[in-house]
Amino acid sequence: MIDLRKIHNKIYEKALETGELYDTEIIVGEKPNTKTFRLHSLLLKLHSLYFRTALSNNWIKIEDKIIKLEKPNISVEVFDIITKYIYSGILYPSNNLRTNVDLLIAADELNFVDLCSYIVEYIVEKLKKDKEYLRRNFILIQQTATKLDHHTNLSQFYKDAFQQDPSLIFEAGDFITIDQKFLLDSLIENNHSLKPVEIWDKLLEWCRAQSVELKLDIEHWTANNISTFRDLIHPFIQYIDFKNIYPKDFSQKIKPYKDVFDSEYYITILEHYSFSNDSNFMTKVNSTNSDPMIDSRIINPEHASLLVDFIKRIKEDAFSTSYDFNLLIRGTDNGNNGFKEGTFYESCEEKGPTITFARVKNTDEILGGFNTLKWKSYGTTICNKENFIFSLDKNDLRNPIFSKVNDVNKTRRNDVNKFIPDFGDLYFLIETKEGYYSKKSYEKLIRGSGGQFEIDEYEVFQVISKL
Repeated sequence: MIDLRKIHNKIYEKALETGELYDTEIIVGEKPNTKTFRLHSLLLKLHSLYFRTALSNNWIKIEDKIIKLEKPNISVEVFDIITKYIYSGILYPSNNLRTNVDLLIAADELNFVDLCSYIVEYIVEKLKKDKEYLRRNFILIQQTATKLDHHTNLSQFYKDAFQQDPSLIFEAGDFITIDQKFLLDSLIENNHSLKPVEIWDKLLEWCRAQSVELKLDIEHWTANNISTFRDLIHPFIQYIDFKNIYPKDFSQKIKPYKDVFDSEYYITILEHYSFSNDSNFMTKVNSTNSDPMIDSRIINPEHASLLVDFIKRIKEDAFSTSYDFNLLIRGTDNGNNGFKEGTFYESCEEKGPTITFARVKNTDEILGGFNTLKWKSYGTTICNKENFIFSLDKNDLRNPIFSKVNDVNKTRRNDVNKFIPDFGDLYFLIETKEGYYSKKSYEKLIRGSGGQFEIDEYEVFQVISKL
């Protein structure tokens, strides 16, 4: 038997080259990059169900006995590869992956079933052989596999590659072009395999690519910039394990953006952060030029900065808000005169909001509370939902406990207030240098044992917010 396929292919290729006996003209590409291909309808119909339909009597436009057709959505380069395949039976793929992807999309649209299979096989084999090539073009592969999910070989390859190395999504050259839905789905499915700080860095890069205004240094961001960034980053926040970010990275890369977090969530991060990597975490997190100055013998500026974060979060203050701490009273000042009830009201009444610190005698334990209302020497004590109480360690910032109000009504006292300062669960009798704690109306337990304890110092500061 004599194989005549090569001879036939040569004849077809010659017919393509010369256009002899053509009966179809297809104009491809967008102006000015267009080209007219003179082809033969019979071959087109034999290879493609699309052309069998498009070149039927119901669709065709005929001028001087020539069928006219336009395909502006297919480039000249891509259609040239397709026509060579039709006439020679040989695939001549491009060295450029994007061109080959466009070729696959065009072949899929034109319903060249066999050609699609060959293109997919070629793309997959090339990606398997070159990991760096795959890494650079991973997003393009993802987009193509998603769009043409019926090409199961390509879809399966993409899924397998992503499962083996989820970091591909963030290291791809065109990462910033991916859509939010895919990025979110990727985090949901694979966040356990990725380093949290790397995810955060790449998300910042992606967000800045979506909005030109975010390219400025965050110190110069406006309220609108913060709002834009919050809208972009918010869907991804819950899938980042902030507690496993190295403390130095947390301080430098996360804390500057604290105003985009939901208040309760950010407080949770601060409260439960994993400090095992660095015992000086809170000092590093808070030792910035913005640490508030505070005239205290109980806490230091790092403590104050931590407390500012909680006050700002719980009050939902504006991004640009900062605070001053104005000392109102200290117990040991003026020969312990600050431990007198009259002195307390003289110094603190109608001065709210305030924050109180009390040092438990013979320990490093610091207890206190933030009162957004005004202290007053008459009437009932009513706690506000923005109040909180806390426990700190004088020498160790790693384990602060902050407890928000859980039930405002349980903080009411029906008689004239005899306890000062009084936060409901936590209150003090300053004249006898005593304190009492019992968990009732706040969310968390702030110390291991309830009941009475002694204090050797206390301070009350007026908290003044400013823009």
